[in-house]
Amino acid sequence: MENKKESYIAIGKMGAPWGLRGEVKLHLYNPDSDLLNKTHLIYIKVGFSFQKLRLQRFRLQGKSYLLKMKDCDSPEAAQELKGLEVFIPQPHLSSKAPNEWYVYELIGMRIKDEAGIDWGKVQAMNNYGAGDILTVVSEKEDKNQEYLIPWTSEVIVKVDEGLREIVIRKLEGLLED
Repeated sequence: MENKKESYIAIGKMGAPWGLRGEVKLHLYNPDSDLLNKTHLIYIKVGFSFQKLRLQRFRLQGKSYLLKMKDCDSPEAAQELKGLEVFIPQPHLSSKAPNEWYVYELIGMRIKDEAGIDWGKVQAMNNYGAGDILTVVSEKEDKNQEYLIPWTSEVIVKVDEGLREIVIRKLEGLLED
C-alpha cells in the first residue's frame, strides 16, 4: 500500500508574544479565513519536518489573532515562535466556491492573453491594499521580464485548472512586450 506524504499549506506567520501567559500574535495571510474555527491543530516547520501545536484558545486582536498553545505558558516560550510560518494540512482547507482558488493552486500557472500569447508563469500573488496582484515572470530567452497583473474580473477571463493556465484580457498599458 502506498504511503502518501501529507502536503501542508502556509496560512500565516507568527508575530510577537502578547502578555505574560504565552500568547502569541498570528497574522493570517487571508484575514477573512475561518480556518482557526475549524481546527485545534496548527503546524510549524522545524528543519525538514512539521511540528504539531495544539491550540487551547484564540481570539481576534485588531487584524491579527492571539493564540494560546498548549505547553506555551510564558513570554519566553512564545518568543521562540516569533517569525515562524504557520501551516495546516491541505485536506483541512475549507471547501471552495465555484470560480474560487487558493493562491497555491495559481502559482506556476501560465498566463496567456486572449490571442494566445504566453506571458509567463505566476510566481506570486500579493495584495498592496487596492486588491490582489499576480506577479508573472516571463521566460524569454533574451530577458526575464516581470509583469504585475490585477486579479479583477476586467482582466481575468478564465482560469483553466486542467491546462494550468489563466487567460487574461490585455487592457491598454497592462502588458508591454
